[in-house]
Amino acid sequence: PEFLRFVGLSLEELLGRSARDVLGPEVYEAFEATAKRITPTTSPSWDGWITFSGGRKRYLEVTMAPYAPRGETIEAIFVFARDLSDLKLREMELSDSLARLQSAQSLHRQMISSALDCIILTDEQGIVVEFNPAAEATFAITRQEAIGRSIVNLVAIPSVRRADKTDLEIFRWIVHP
Repeated sequence: PEFLRFVGLSLEELLGRSARDVLGPEVYEAFEATAKRITPTTSPSWDGWITFSGGRKRYLEVTMAPYAPRGETIEAIFVFARDLSDLKLREMELSDSLARLQSAQSLHRQMISSALDCIILTDEQGIVVEFNPAAEATFAITRQEAIGRSIVNLVAIPSVRRADKTDLEIFRWIVHP
């Protein structure tokens, strides 16, 4: 039943048809070329996108193993095929998403580093996660020194710092006075 679903045929439609007709010429030729490389001691394999009859493209991983019980003459060939199309499509989507993310991150870095104004980005706890060159010049501290430190310790003037307030409370007051 699985093979019938894969090729999109009923048993009645499959019976009496050649493998070339069922699979399509491209698939049949790929299988035939692999079969020609089989010896009693080898099991060739291949993988890739292939077009079946009807125009369906699928990504297959195929291994062919000889059946040579006496070690000399091949009496049959076992074909093991896995359809990895969904996995490959998801890999391609992930690769595209990663490329878009890297492009956006690059643009983000360029915008922040070229801004003439100070840009200091923090997480929700007030810890510095980005510190641009203008901020370095203004606060006389390098980006490497600023990243990971509390914003309060970098920019809050002494009158804002109070012993009875945590850095997070002071940060929230700075952001939302």
